[in-house]
Amino acid sequence: MRLARWGTVTARITGGGDPAGVREPRRPLPVRRADQGEADRDG
Repeated sequence: MRLARWGTVTARITGGGDPAGVREPRRPLPVRRADQGEADRDG
């Protein structure tokens, strides 16, 4: 049962039919990197 649930979660994350859902998690990654880069420069 748990494996099946994880499968559905991973499918949703990989984009089982919701491109918008895949775009959301991908946006925070580059944003965080940019923030870190700026912080390092200000360092």
